[in-house]
Amino acid sequence: MLNINRQSAYQTLLRLGLGIGFAMGLVANLTPGASAAEYRGQRLDGRSFEAIVMAESKGQKEARITFKGYQALVHFREGGYVIVELDSVIIRDRENIRARDRRQNTEWQIALK
Repeated sequence: MLNINRQSAYQTLLRLGLGIGFAMGLVANLTPGASAAEYRGQRLDGRSFEAIVMAESKGQKEARITFKGYQALVHFREGGYVIVELDSVIIRDRENIRARDRRQNTEWQIALK
């Protein structure tokens, strides 16, 4: 008959459960949309700002930016819009936010007013 130490089996299962929980939490934090853009510790989700945006192929344009997770919706003042992915959800310089439009493979620089 197999002799199993119940306490040892319990500890092994507990460690396994904690490891799985940690891994799931890590994946959730790294999953796009799990984070919200932040500036100076303030979450920007759902907030809109006037901005000047620039792309090498598109030139400089005035726009209104609305943040959502790791993305930003850019509404151009002249009409139209683009959804960009932020290079980082932590914004350190409000006048130099880097983002990418993956559909058109365009790099954008955003300067909030």
